[in-house]
Amino acid sequence: MRARPGIGTVGAVVRDVVTADRASVVVVVAPGGSNTAVGDAIVDALVEADLEVERISGRRAPSAPAPAPTTGAADVTVATEAQWLDGATLTELRANGGTLVVVHRPVAIAGTLAAVHAESYEHGAVVRLGPTTADELVDVGWTARDADEAIAATNGRPDLLATWQLDGDLVGDVTIRLSLLDDTSRLGVELRAFGATTGDLAPLLDLAPEGHDDVVHAIESEGLTDDGAMPPGVLDAVRSATTPGRRSRVVDLLVEHAAPGGIVALADALAGSDDRSAAAGRLYRSAAAELVGVDQERSAELLSLAQRCGVDESSTAPIAAELALLRGDPADALRVLGDSGADPDAALLAAAAWYALGDAAATADALAMSALPELAPWAASAAGRSADSSVPPVAPDPTASALADAVAAWLTGDHAAASDHAARALIRAPTSPHRCWPATPHAIAGAITCRLGDLVRAGQIAEAAVAERVGGPLHHRSELLGVAWCAARQGRLDDAAAAIDELGDVPLSPREQWIRAGVSCALAVRDPEPDDLDAAAKAASVALAGRTADLYDLELLGEIAAALARVGAGTVEGLLSGQEALLDRLGRPPHLEFDVAWVALLAALSVDDDEALVAAAQRIADHDAPAHQIAVEVARIVLACEGGGVDADDVIDVADRLAELGRLHEAARLCGVAAVRADDEHATRRLLKRSREWRTRRARVKEVRGVDRTVTRLSEQEERVARLVDDGLTYKAIGAELFISPKTVEHHVAHIRSKLGAGSRAELLAAIRAYLSSEAASSPS
Repeated sequence: MRARPGIGTVGAVVRDVVTADRASVVVVVAPGGSNTAVGDAIVDALVEADLEVERISGRRAPSAPAPAPTTGAADVTVATEAQWLDGATLTELRANGGTLVVVHRPVAIAGTLAAVHAESYEHGAVVRLGPTTADELVDVGWTARDADEAIAATNGRPDLLATWQLDGDLVGDVTIRLSLLDDTSRLGVELRAFGATTGDLAPLLDLAPEGHDDVVHAIESEGLTDDGAMPPGVLDAVRSATTPGRRSRVVDLLVEHAAPGGIVALADALAGSDDRSAAAGRLYRSAAAELVGVDQERSAELLSLAQRCGVDESSTAPIAAELALLRGDPADALRVLGDSGADPDAALLAAAAWYALGDAAATADALAMSALPELAPWAASAAGRSADSSVPPVAPDPTASALADAVAAWLTGDHAAASDHAARALIRAPTSPHRCWPATPHAIAGAITCRLGDLVRAGQIAEAAVAERVGGPLHHRSELLGVAWCAARQGRLDDAAAAIDELGDVPLSPREQWIRAGVSCALAVRDPEPDDLDAAAKAASVALAGRTADLYDLELLGEIAAALARVGAGTVEGLLSGQEALLDRLGRPPHLEFDVAWVALLAALSVDDDEALVAAAQRIADHDAPAHQIAVEVARIVLACEGGGVDADDVIDVADRLAELGRLHEAARLCGVAAVRADDEHATRRLLKRSREWRTRRARVKEVRGVDRTVTRLSEQEERVARLVDDGLTYKAIGAELFISPKTVEHHVAHIRSKLGAGSRAELLAAIRAYLSSEAASSPS
């Protein structure tokens, strides 16, 4: 096999082979119109070498006689367009001595010519034409611009260049080539032109290996591919020559068998050619669905193209609804869904929209008719009612079922079972096939965990959801807000503010606005200098307007009630009255009544509302609630203070335990309330000092061994990872300890390294130890 020359050099290459190998026959196989250029180049080079040349051509008109046999008098016979020579002529050529075969395409056609080709390989006398270059075309009179355009379209193939020079495109030539193929091979070419690879043809055409090879060979033999690749000009010509009926068949096959990303590439190709066919419309819709969670802008463009192609609105509505949810507009999602909510998947989207609007009752109704009816009791319980799905799931979702079990256990007061079921749901969450949950399994499990009183675990769940982006773009905003809320509730105000800042100025749904308002109120109430309290209370008032009560938002409402009461915009009892109504509808379960009273007590504690504080404490103090013993002890301290019996040691002990749970603000407020009511001056001073310590803990500058805590702040999860890194654990072992993936551990370590300014591992360990030492030194004794 000789090197692949172009038209400009093929003559010299053939001349050198002829003179070196003493070949007497040159067979040129270059269908498509380049024979003249190739043949002329070869003949000219041979003549310049003082060789006598005889030239014959296999191409003739249908009525013309076959080429005359060679005379044998010349030194070399050059046969161009040899694929058209009959068997007798080829046999005669083979009998004349050494044979040189020059082919511009890699596969010779079957029959006698194949034997000539094989024989030439055996003698080492095959010259395979390489691509022509733009410079070669310029040398023969093309303009640089035309040469570049032609080479780009034809990949420099001589046969295609000849047609391009004559017609300016390849449509006519390719149409003829297509007509020579059988239907299966032609469909294979069309599939290739619309995005399929050679390897895709067997499953697309349902071919056995032998049939696949035959199709690939036929396509290659007609010059429609070269070494499996289709030149851009051929690709465009095949698309242009494919009739609407055949195009519809091609598109449907590709959509049915497409791998991820393949549909999008095909849609982009059709959109670039302004294809408005029905088949293209179906493809645009499929591509829009594939991109909805990846590139919303492009998804919306493709959806618009699908609608302009006349695709039925009922099939585009779910995509449009999801796009509306992604941009924080659930009302528009419901508008585009219209009456399609009876479809289970559409009903699930409707449930997501109602939940984003903050309507738990409507969410439950939609879920009952959706692909996840198991979740209906969760939303129904939020609205203070029971709900049994009227439509049993066709394919039960294990994650949703586990969450339903967690809700049922919580409603009956079985906190241990509720916690176990929530944990089971998180283990199964990655297996759920449903993308558009109203809230992610992590968010639902986190809300249940929060209702169980485990703020630390709820925060871990929220941080894991953000780190692993479990809900995709649809739920990422809510997940960030969940992190901010848990951090604020635990007194980690910097972490809460950082999570809010990460949101930026993205549009938020009404529910997300509500959560953000609650976090802002929590920050403003807890900050030692609450400059933003008025702004937070105003935003909360707007978010609260027209909102229905939600049992899972109890603590959030408590923070908003505290902020509004602080600015004189209502009372704690009045603002929590909606929760009391939910209790009435549920039959006032004792453990839920306890939860409402505890939130009321904390809110009253924040605003010095003595009447509400005592009323809530009286509701709590007589409860036997081992899981919430700290709440009972706080209530008893409040009642003791009201009666004048303040024991500073007892108060400080309970306050310290509150702080250990992350409730620094409540610890400070409890000490302050007790100090005001203490009869002993020494006790008052002790309690006020303790209150100040908890209030100013966050504000103090803490510097230990170069770590500036006013600038550097690790999140709770990062601090846990840092401690385990300091203990010498591997990423895998840390992941197992914290129930996160090793990749997530690596992500946290990278953030820790960046925050602490560490380079090497030794520097990282030293910085972690300095940070942890500063944390221990800053804690009040």
